Amino acid sequence: MRLLACLFLPGLLLVWGCSGGDECQNDIDCPGAEVCRGGKCQPREPDGGNAQDADGGGDECDPHTPAPGELLINEILADPPGSASSDLEGDANGDGTRSATGDEFVEIGSLADCQLVLGGVTVADSQEDKFTFPADTRLEPGKVVVIFGGGSPLGDFGGAQVFTASGLALNNDGDTVEIKSPEGARLELETYGAEASDDQSLTRFVDLDADTSLVKHTQAPDAQGSRFSPGTRVDSTSF
Repeated sequence: MRLLACLFLPGLLLVWGCSGGDECQNDIDCPGAEVCRGGKCQPREPDGGNAQDADGGGDECDPHTPAPGELLINEILADPPGSASSDLEGDANGDGTRSATGDEFVEIGSLADCQLVLGGVTVADSQEDKFTFPADTRLEPGKVVVIFGGGSPLGDFGGAQVFTASGLALNNDGDTVEIKSPEGARLELETYGAEASDDQSLTRFVDLDADTSLVKHTQAPDAQGSRFSPGTRVDSTSF
């Protein structure tokens, strides 16, 4: 630690031992324009600037194509409730008609710390690709997107981005949902069985928690008897 000997008088500045880079233990050991960092007096970062991390990198987070582990299949509806088109309890996309295929959906959430660029990312079942995200699709951290099998989705869906495929055709008694990068690499995979054939979706026991399994929607905490929740948490609140 050094002792400061700095004298400031009108029209006169006398400085002894106040130059930057000197050893220090805390900010008081440094001139007013400097702070103690790493045992040395260093210039203060400008207001609004991003300080450098210890490894020399900034704290900014750039949008990027998802890596494995950054996307999570949060909810799957393979068996919309009801059977007739007038059975609106199965009208998951809100277009006024229950459809065995159009009301199917997959909800995908972001576990990343940065904005994800989904353009070119595909959603597939065990047989083939079912949907490809448009080039300009972005997903913010902690938010979700919903892909319906068809129809004309109508509603707020918790503010989530909503897309329609030309049919998801998910098997009620068991199937695989896979998310792939634009190059075809696997980003996320979820396999389900006959439990999906019960007039309700399968959802994470805890929303966007990769450590919890998919369970029947009515078994999730705070579901309050609801059978699906596209774009929202199981309690119908927004992400």
